[in-house]
Amino acid sequence: MYKLEKTSTSLYMQLYLQIKEDIKNNSLKGKLPSIRKMSSDYKISKNTVEAAYNQLYVEGYIYSKPQSGYFVNEEIYTKLKIQKPLKTTKEEKQKKYKYDFYQAKLSNDIFPKKLWAKLYNKVIKEEVNFFEYPNRQGDIGLREEIAKYLASSRAVNCSSEQIVIASGFSDIMFIIANLFKEYTNHFAIEYPGYKVAKKVFELMSYNIEEIAITKEGINLELLKNIKAKLLYVTPSHQYPTGVTIPISNRIKLISWAEENNSYIIEDDYDSELSYYNRPIPSL
Repeated sequence: MYKLEKTSTSLYMQLYLQIKEDIKNNSLKGKLPSIRKMSSDYKISKNTVEAAYNQLYVEGYIYSKPQSGYFVNEEIYTKLKIQKPLKTTKEEKQKKYKYDFYQAKLSNDIFPKKLWAKLYNKVIKEEVNFFEYPNRQGDIGLREEIAKYLASSRAVNCSSEQIVIASGFSDIMFIIANLFKEYTNHFAIEYPGYKVAKKVFELMSYNIEEIAITKEGINLELLKNIKAKLLYVTPSHQYPTGVTIPISNRIKLISWAEENNSYIIEDDYDSELSYYNRPIPSL
């Protein structure tokens, strides 16, 4: 017998779930009661029973024989391995430290939460269509504002059409790796450098060449002898050394790219976090 109650869960869904559980547990076999009989036994409408049966049929738990009714698909029990839920362990207590030197974490106090919430609420009340696919390069309004900001803050002249918004660093690195795969299979990166960038290009089967870092950034002499046509650098604030490439070496680096038909991936890592001076213009 099935227990059907007046709850927030619809009657047909309650019936469907209970029958499905019986099928999975192998406690229900053979032919199911007719829709009329189930309706009469449980004092529910035929439409309710039919909706439950239809859902079971669509998912393959039961099958239909013309003029005979619905039957349990007994292969479900023999082939379906019921996964037992994993035992949850107590959440590990995080150690508390007086000072947190983790390099990719900012103080929670510096984020303008109130202003963010105010602007978010303002935008969300406007006409926002949640049910359509956005532009694959990112929202055009956001890209236009980024283009304006880059021009004033980073001395980068670009249009909104040249900007791609991704879900994170790894995502954009995979996009770049795909774009250049047919052009070159050699990728150069600073050493020591950002391991995530290196890992992405390794996963894309690039040959990796590591170029040592000096007090003035990437070693330009070593760069002359590499096969790579694609170079990843963090010129404004090298990770993890913190070195900044001086203007003279920046010019030489750009000249290297022009002379060798190579491309530079500039990671603007931490470029806007400066205690003593304005942000340095991009490479």
